[in-house]
Amino acid sequence: MVLLNDTAIALTVIAYLALSAPDVVRALQQPGKRWKRMRTAQRTKRYGLAYSAALLIPYLIVALPGLTADPLRFVRELLLMTLYLLMPMLLQAVRTGSPRRPDGLDLVTILLIWLPVEFGLLPELPGMAAQLPMLLGAVNPLLIYLVVAPWKTPKSGKGGIGYTFRLTAQDIGVAVVALLAFAVVVIPLGLVTGILKFTPVIPPIGEAALALVTGYLFIALPEELLFRGLIQSGLERLFPKAELATLIASAVIFGLAHLNNTAFGFVAPNGVYAVVATLAGLAYGYVWRRTGKITASAITHALVNFIWLLFLGA
Repeated sequence: MVLLNDTAIALTVIAYLALSAPDVVRALQQPGKRWKRMRTAQRTKRYGLAYSAALLIPYLIVALPGLTADPLRFVRELLLMTLYLLMPMLLQAVRTGSPRRPDGLDLVTILLIWLPVEFGLLPELPGMAAQLPMLLGAVNPLLIYLVVAPWKTPKSGKGGIGYTFRLTAQDIGVAVVALLAFAVVVIPLGLVTGILKFTPVIPPIGEAALALVTGYLFIALPEELLFRGLIQSGLERLFPKAELATLIASAVIFGLAHLNNTAFGFVAPNGVYAVVATLAGLAYGYVWRRTGKITASAITHALVNFIWLLFLGA
């Protein structure tokens, strides 16, 4: 069972990381020549459905052993994952023309990707595979907004969603400066309100390094893809001359998404936590705006989570 789980995670991570390579994206954007009579856009959309359907393979690797134990549950959860992965791509497949700026179809697509994760509607998987639904939910919008229906890069600004690991020293510097600025404001606020408690726990170096890497790949980066890569980027495309307003709006959305957090015994809706998350969203959004890379804002995000885990947990 452990081997199956590891295999499923590995397959998903390979696809996840591969989509950061421009050559891979270009190859996926140019489907096979045997459909050459059909317009390229139509071919790409049909292949897009196949790409999303292929994401069921890692899920099935983990879930199939449960078929004999509880067939009804297996079928129900398989149907749920199928809808979760195919519905966003189906919505984009009905689009006519080339996407230019976000519209109502994009809004519904993003909600279909986000809300099932936010409200815990996806199947619960054991062990490390518990991260699989969220990871698949990150790969799917990458396929949509990098491959099948990419938002056009605006003439001004960084453009794109910034899914690249080609980070410079300047990118990392911006991420660290934003972390320090956030810490100066939030740590005193958090200690006073009780949302933070200074309870340092120093794990072995190997365990800490693994927590940082997995937190970056499986938590920070998927959240940055959604909130900065899609939501903040989408708002900026709609209102290109209102960068400060779109930064604040996306940070508030990020904060509101954390209202249901019950950290340290706070009951939901947790307004204090939402305020802290909004301030974090400002820091992450600033990094994304300065660098144009969600992989850079994810560094700040992962370090915030890591420091919280080591020094400020309950």
